[in-house]
Parts: sequence; structure tokens; C-alpha cells
Amino acid sequence: MTPEQIAAQLTVVMHTYDRPEFVEEDVRQGRWKDIPLLISDDASSPAVQVRLESLAREHGIGFTAKAENGGPAQAARHGVEHAGTEFFALCGDDDYLRDFPAFAAEALTLANDPDTLFAVMPEVRFVIPGKPNKVQFDRRVFDGMTGRALLRELVFGGEMRALQAGCVMRRADALPHFASSLFRTSEDFLLVCRLCAARPDAVIRVPAVGSYMRREHPKSLSHRTNMSTERVVVNLLALLAGGRLLQALEDLGDETLLGIVRQRAQVVKSVYGAGLGTLAVLESVLAGAEPPQSTREEREALSHLLTHQAGLPRELALLKGRLADFKPASPKQSPEQLLRSVGAFLDAGDTEGAKSMLADLRPKDFPRPSELHVMRARLAWLDREPNEAVNQLSTALVHEAEHPEALHMLAQIAEAAGETESAARLTNRLAAAQPEAGLEVIPDVEDLRVAFVVSAGLDQFLNDIIRELVPFMDARKFVVSSQNDITSAMAWSDVCWFEWCNDPVVWASRQDIARQKGVICRLHRYEAFSDMPLKVHWENVDALTVVAEHLTPILCESLPGLEQRTHIRHIPNGVDMSRYELIDRSPGFDIALIGYLHGRKNPQMALQILRELVDIDDRYRLHVAGKFQDPVLQLYWNYQIRLLGLADHVVMYAWQDDIAAFLEDKNYILSTSLHESFGYSIAEAMARGIKPLVHHFPFATDMWPKDILFSTTKEAVEIIRSERYDSEAYRAFIQDNYSLESQVEQISELIRSVAMHNVAMDPIPIEDVLSVEPQLVNARLRVRCPSCRANTRFQVQTIGGHPIGQERCESCGAVLYITPERYSRVLGAHGGATVGQDAREATRSVRQIAATWADVPAWADAMTVDGINLAAGMDFDLTPHLIKAWLTAREPEKVT
Repeated sequence: MTPEQIAAQLTVVMHTYDRPEFVEEDVRQGRWKDIPLLISDDASSPAVQVRLESLAREHGIGFTAKAENGGPAQAARHGVEHAGTEFFALCGDDDYLRDFPAFAAEALTLANDPDTLFAVMPEVRFVIPGKPNKVQFDRRVFDGMTGRALLRELVFGGEMRALQAGCVMRRADALPHFASSLFRTSEDFLLVCRLCAARPDAVIRVPAVGSYMRREHPKSLSHRTNMSTERVVVNLLALLAGGRLLQALEDLGDETLLGIVRQRAQVVKSVYGAGLGTLAVLESVLAGAEPPQSTREEREALSHLLTHQAGLPRELALLKGRLADFKPASPKQSPEQLLRSVGAFLDAGDTEGAKSMLADLRPKDFPRPSELHVMRARLAWLDREPNEAVNQLSTALVHEAEHPEALHMLAQIAEAAGETESAARLTNRLAAAQPEAGLEVIPDVEDLRVAFVVSAGLDQFLNDIIRELVPFMDARKFVVSSQNDITSAMAWSDVCWFEWCNDPVVWASRQDIARQKGVICRLHRYEAFSDMPLKVHWENVDALTVVAEHLTPILCESLPGLEQRTHIRHIPNGVDMSRYELIDRSPGFDIALIGYLHGRKNPQMALQILRELVDIDDRYRLHVAGKFQDPVLQLYWNYQIRLLGLADHVVMYAWQDDIAAFLEDKNYILSTSLHESFGYSIAEAMARGIKPLVHHFPFATDMWPKDILFSTTKEAVEIIRSERYDSEAYRAFIQDNYSLESQVEQISELIRSVAMHNVAMDPIPIEDVLSVEPQLVNARLRVRCPSCRANTRFQVQTIGGHPIGQERCESCGAVLYITPERYSRVLGAHGGATVGQDAREATRSVRQIAATWADVPAWADAMTVDGINLAAGMDFDLTPHLIKAWLTAREPEKVT
């Protein structure tokens, strides 16, 4: 069939609104060549309309425009009305069609059959820039299905696989069934449902070729970032309308239909974070009861229904009648207005009223989340819950370190509890934050300044720690994106904590300021398997803390001598037990898998375990909360689900912010990872009393009880099928080994230790040397500290056997050094000897390479002379200063 023959029978209608860039690109790329396209504009701005009309004229494309914006359904209807052909197909303005001529030729032959309902493109593909196109929906399964069967599938399943996209329909059949302007989304669902109900015995046909190319981008109406309460309302209304259409064809009770809508609301809630409030409003209105308005979602849902009740579909006549009888409540309030209302309740002593209003407010709804936390603290204090008040005020200070009301209230609570030192610290912080208030600074009060430095998006493990430290030290979070940000944080602090061993600590460790501050780096897991630790100048880092003990030997293997260059400390992660209520549970059938899905997480093993479980009992379900980070793995995952017949046994959820709520009804937590440094989801589930089972990855026995580890799918099945289940024991294990309280106590001790060691002290000469291992530019000693008398390691820089530099005692932090005379006697007493060059010879060697050292990538190679590595063990930053000193000194032996 020629393009002209196709154009005589079929028009592709593209509805668009203020988004011309995609169709412009596709037209100029030739993707719409020889395709009969009609652009139906939904009252875009004049400038956009001019662009589209110009594009249409230049490339021979049809163009029509609506006078008023009515949403995608009405824009599509407007285009179909102006199509002038017997058949049409719809396409979004951010999408395009592939292999259209071959598809259209077969589709028109099929669509001309009076028994055909419509002809569907066989697949929908995702178009993601820079990535291979992947199949999103394979629609061949619909071939031969009747309208009645498809309607049942849509209502009970809720997934229509974008059937209207690229679907060839008869113009006369479709025109009466387009949705109203209320349906800015889900309009396609309603259209297809109505077509199916109108011709229940007609058949859907699927041609052999053709792909609908669907872009994934933030501007897409279906993108999760564009979801709102209004769209959730429309989604549930479309399903309810489709159910009413099915009721006219089949014996489907109202309660069954509401059950389907409830299930859909749960799914929408898991993906978009809303749905249950809208459901509650719909059920109440349909029952003739007063709809709830306690949550923001409920208020927004009711407001949207009342405002747009005239546009409700004809299938929902009962709902429309109920809404007509309802008297609207007062207009909804903004979060800031709600907080003022809460404050009024609290001022009046009405804690119950305040509590009901605060229940649905979330920190992310506020430009300043600290305001919400302060209001929660006021409520907690009035409810005689001082610990919760402290928790909320400390959280407010994590968001805003100088929030005056939070500092003032926290100081008052500390004073009331008899914690005068904490009260004084907080009062002084308030005085510094508000000098205009004229508060008197309390003298002789220690308030250690700790800067927690972290890159944007990587602070997920910090907030709880800072919250717990805030009453006892001035702990602040610095989210950095530049070197200036890092410098500012270090300049402000006494101790600088670098979260993650990544670029910020690499850069900071090379700066002079690092020698003047206490510096701590916390390494989690991935960094140990990267080159980041190799780039850090560990001599300028006072302490390195690792979250798993087995990471230390891994690091030391790639960085020999690391334990001599910095203090390494293992501090396990901690779980805030107060967040996870213990529920006494028993064996069941619901298994949770939580986290990002990529190769290291090994999620495919979970499917193998599930298949074996389902073979035993088909009630088992795997609930997966997270998101894929590897498209190949996602392809394999979906393929395996189909191949193993697990479609009814795997429930996919979006990323869950509230893990405690997600775990509410689960019986098991499953981890199939190839390696972990901890596994927060395991610990959080155990804190709720859920039975864990953990793949036996390397070093797993260092972290978890042996009886929860499995090496094969058979062992995993045995753990799940076992009657042994002890919720209290699971929680107790986390409390004893991974509590936030224990973690913060160890972190606090480490910070104070580093701060104490960083205080300027007069150096003390070493007298008692227990052992010495001399080298040309470095010597390792075991000495007795003259200050505390403890044995300690001492690594002294030497050149030609002559000592320079200082070191701190590991126990008391005293600054130690050794005189050249004492060092010479020590070498003789311990049988040591220098490497064979005296100071003058070493000087000459250094002179020969000093002029070009900075141009050589590997400094250690440049310092190798006659097989002797002059730079062995030398502090990299110290090297150029030593060279300068040697080159300007008259008597090298006297250089210090």
C-alpha cells in the first residue's frame, strides 16, 4: 500500500500543548516522513502555535488548534473531528511511530473487517537518550481478544499497556467516547473501556510489525514527579467508570468493584505515595457519608471532585449526584497556614486538635522543615514527652543549626533536666546566632565544633547521628559541591568529619588546613574497592572509621602501612530502634526484598528461591521495594518472572521512604547480595521482629548469626519453611549489636579523642626507645611516651639517617620528637644502621632531581637513586618543603 493510499484512509492525530520541541526534532529527523500526521494543538501559547504552524507548513503536515485548553482527551477529539478519514491513530507529542507504513497497511486491512474493534501496534518501546530502546509493553497478547474480555482484563488488572497509543480505530466508533476535560490523565483508559463496552463481541487485532516509540523524560505527564492528588483522583475515577461499564455486561457486585478500586489505590500509593486518602473520600461520598478531611490528600481529593463534578463521566452518575448534595468545607490551607493553625491550637492548650493537623504534614512540604519539627516539639512538650521534644528540636537543628526557637527550647529543656552544661552550650549558640538579642555569653563553656562534610545526595546515614550529637556538641551538616564549601566547613570546625572516602576528603587531605584541624573520614563499602583511598594523604587524617571490620584488611592490602599513617577504628552502623515497633510474628508467606537492584544485589537469586517456594505452596509472594539501576538486569528480571511463571507471585513497589510501614505485614526479609558492609534493610526488618535470611557473602558471619545465612536456594527455602521464628530474638540481636545509641556513643568518643589530640601542645623529647627499624627517609620506632608512660608507635621522618618531624602518642596525644643525638645512640644500642648515605650525600642526590620533581607523575620513582628509594615512607606533602630546606641549608645536618 502506497503512502497516498494510506493517507486516504488513515490520519495520525497528535495532540500537543506547549511542548513543541519533541515533534520538531522528530520531524526534522525524518521520523514523520510519508506518515499522514495532523497536529491538534490544545490552546498552546501564541509563540508555540506559530512554531507548530510553521513546522506544519514547511513539512506538509496538517495543523488544527483548539481555542481553549481542555486536556489531552479533548485535544485528541478535536483532531479526530478534523481528520477527514475513516480511520485514525493517536500519538503523543513526545512520541513517534516506527515501521509505520508496513503497520498501517496491515492494520487497515484488519480494521476494515466489521468484526474488528481496533488494530494495535505490537509493541511499545521506551526511548531514553544514550541507551538502547527497550520494550516496555508487548501487546501481542491482545490479538484475538474480544472487547468483553479486554474490558474485564482492564478492570481487574488495571494495566492497559498504553493500548490507545498507535492504535488504529474507526473514527465513527470512537468520537462518542472521548473523556471530558476532567481527565488530564487516564483519558486513554476510559476511551478503550467505552469502546470495549460498546462492541463487546468485536475482536482486537495485532499486526506483525510496528513500534510505538515512547520517550521517558521529566516533562511526561505520566512521569512520577508530575503525579498529584488530582491525577490520583482521575486514575481511580477512570477505573470506577470502567467497572460500571463491566457491570452492565457481567454480574459484578458493587462490593467487588470497590474491592478492585481499593486494590488499585494500594498500588498507586506504593508507586506515587498517595491514593488511600482519595479512596476514603470516594467511598464516603458514594455511601452518602461525610467524607474525611483530616489529611492533605483527602482535602485535595474532595476539593477536586467538587470543583470538577460537572466533568464526571456519565458512568458515575451516582457519585455526581452525591457530590451535588455535599456542602463544601472551607478552602484548603497551605502548609504554612496549617502550622499557624496548629500553633493556635497549642496556644489554647488543645493538643488533640494540634495532633490531628500535624499527623499528615511532612518535612519535605516546607521550605524550612525545621519549622515543622519545632511545632512537633511544642506538642510533645505539652504532652509530657520530653524525650520526643528533644528529638524533634535536635532534628530541627540538623536542618537549620542556628534556628533560634529550637536552640531556646532545647536549652530550657536541658536546664529543667538539670543538664546545666548542655543548657549553657545551647544558650551560647543562641547568643552567637542572634547577637542583636543581647544575650550574655556564659564563659568557660566547651562546645566542640564538628563539621559533617558530605556530597549532595549522600547524607542518608548522617541525620540520625547529628541529631543525637547536637545537644552535646555543635554538630552541623555541610553539604558541599565545591572546594570553597569544604574550606568554609573546615575553617569553622574544630573537627571535620568526612562522610564517605570520596573527592571531598581527597582534596581536603592535601590542604594545609588539614594539619590544623581534627580530621576523620568514614568509609562505608564501595570506596574500599575503588582507587579513592589511594588518593588520600592519610598522614593528614587523624582517624579512619569503617562500618565493617573486614574492610580494614582489604584497605591495608591495597595500602600497605595504612595503619601507621592514620588511626583506624571500626564503628558499626546503628539503627534507631524507636522508629521500628516490635510486632510478634510467625511463619507466613510474604517475603520482602528491599533496596536498589543491580548486579551486586543479586536479585535474580530471589526469583529462584521464590520458584521453589511456590512449587511447595502457591501462597508465597515476593514484595520488592526499590528500583533498578541496571536496564539489562531489569530486562532479565522481567523475562525470568514470565519464564518461571511468577507474575502472580512478585509484587513490585516503588522506592519506599517509610520502611517501617512497608514491613508492617511481612514475614521475612531476604538479602541475596554478593557483598555488604552492613545491610540496613536486614537490621530494620529484624528490629520489627521479622525473620531474616541472608545470602552467605564474604564476611557475612562477622555481622549476622550463622543460622540465618544460606548458600543455596535449598537452604533458603529450609530457613523460610522452618517453624523456628523468634521476633524478640531478632530485635534483641540488633539492639545488642547495631543500636544507634551505641554507634553515637562510639562516634562521640572518637570525635572528642581526635579533638583532644589536635590541641596545640609543646613537643616532648623521647627518651625510652624500645625498638627501631631505620630506613633512609623513615624509621619506625616503638617508644614509651614520656607523658603518660604508655607504649606507642612512633614514625619519624629521616634523611640520611637524621631525624626530623614529630608524632603524637596514641594514648594521650602528646606531641613527641626525638633528638638527632638520642637517635644516633638508639641506632647503636639496637644494632641499627643507616642505609649507606650520610646527610651530605643524600643532599646531593636530592639536588639532582629537585628541579624537576613536580613534573614527574610518580614521585617515588623520581626519588629512587642507585636502587635506593629516598621517598620511602615520606609524607608526600612534606617532600617539597624538605627539598627546599635542604637546598637552602648551609649545614644539612642541622635542618629540622
